[in-house]
Amino acid sequence: MNSFIVVDSGSTTSRWAQCTSGKAIKTVKIKGINPSYQTNQEIEQLISTLPQAFKAPLSDIYFYGSGCASRESCIRISEILHCYFGESCFIKVECDILGVAFSLFRKSTGIACIMGTGSNVCIYDGKKITGQFGGMGYLIDDYGSGFDIGRRFFSHLYSNRLPRLIEEDFSSTYALSRSDMLGKIYQNETFPNRYIASFVPFIAKYQNEPQIHDLILGSFSDFIREVLPKSLPNYPIAFSGSIAYYFQNILKSCCQRHSITIQDIVAHPLEGLIHFHSKQNLK
Repeated sequence: MNSFIVVDSGSTTSRWAQCTSGKAIKTVKIKGINPSYQTNQEIEQLISTLPQAFKAPLSDIYFYGSGCASRESCIRISEILHCYFGESCFIKVECDILGVAFSLFRKSTGIACIMGTGSNVCIYDGKKITGQFGGMGYLIDDYGSGFDIGRRFFSHLYSNRLPRLIEEDFSSTYALSRSDMLGKIYQNETFPNRYIASFVPFIAKYQNEPQIHDLILGSFSDFIREVLPKSLPNYPIAFSGSIAYYFQNILKSCCQRHSITIQDIVAHPLEGLIHFHSKQNLK
C-alpha cells in the first residue's frame, strides 16, 4: 500500500501527515514555511530532520504552502524536498489556497477562504482555481487575518483606546513597551506578520469585550468589502484557518450582515487534504 505525505504549511505552522489506507499514521508539526520570506537555508533547517520522523518508503509528497503562488517558489520547495526525501519520491508543490479548496470542497464547486496569519480567497470549479483575490501579503491586504487583528489591537493599545483592564493585563503578561514593539517589528523580526499574529490568543480572551469585539468585526467586514469580489458565482462559501475557527461566532455574525451563508469553518485543512488525496491514491 502506498504511503504518502500531505503538508499544510502556513506562515506560522507547518503540519505534515504520513498517510496509509486513507488514514494518517504519523503527524508532525513544525514552524511555518514561506519561501517569500525565508532563504533556502532557513527552509532546509526546518525540513532536515523530517525524513527520520516518517516511515519509509514514501511514494508521494503533496505540499500546499503560503508563499507558493509562483512557479519559482514551487520549484524551490520541490528541490529542497527532493534533496531530503530522495529523487524517486513524486513531489507536488502548490499554493495554500488550492489545498484549502481541495480540503473544503473536494471535487465540488466552492469559494474557499483562508483566515490564518494571512488571508486569501479563491473561486474553485471542482478541479482548479478560476479566480483568486487577496493573498498579496500583509503590506497590501491580509484583511481578516491574525496579522490584521493584531495590528488593529496594537494601534488601539498604544493609543490608549482600550479598557484599563486589558491594558494592565497585557502589560503584566508581556511587559512590552511601545518602543519594544517597534524594535521587534522593524528591526528584529524576520516574520513581523507572524510576530504580530502571535498575540491573537491574548486578544481572544477579550473577544466578548465590546471594543475588542468591534475591532475583530471591523477586520472581518473589511475582508468582505475589500477582498471578496462584488460579484460572486452562486457557490457555497467555506473558511479555513485558526482566525476563522476561533472567532467563528463573530465571523458568522459579520457574514449574516452581508447576506453571506457559510457552509463550513475548519481550523486547518489537513484532515480534508488527507481524505482528498487518499481517494486520489486509491488504485
